Amino acid sequence: MTTFIRKDNFDTTKVPPIQLTIAGSRGNYRGWYSENFVFLGTAKTTIEIEIQNETTDGSLAAITDYSSSGVTARRSPITSFKPSRDGASAVLTIVSFAHELIDFGVFVELTCGDYPPTVIFCDPQASNDPIKNY
Repeated sequence: MTTFIRKDNFDTTKVPPIQLTIAGSRGNYRGWYSENFVFLGTAKTTIEIEIQNETTDGSLAAITDYSSSGVTARRSPITSFKPSRDGASAVLTIVSFAHELIDFGVFVELTCGDYPPTVIFCDPQASNDPIKNY
């Protein structure tokens, strides 16, 4: 899971895409991020997450949804989330308060041949083992 940290007077126009590597094979997929944390500025910050599919069984990987801490009943720091049409990337917009941390992870659906899809939650820093649902 990547943690977003707000820092005043930080240039958010140069936030590079975050790479999410998906590896393994059916029944043993795992994912990890290229960045453990990302600094946010005081304005809206747009972040892109790109999948790097390194599965060994030819599975297709697609970002389908997200989950985040830092979400309250009144306000979510994530103001938009849009996966690409093919699911190979997703763009999100974040607006955070000062001293607010936001933990963020994505659900990735993996399809392999005629097998039912596998959904993993890419949160390797918290659990070191993605949640598997098949």
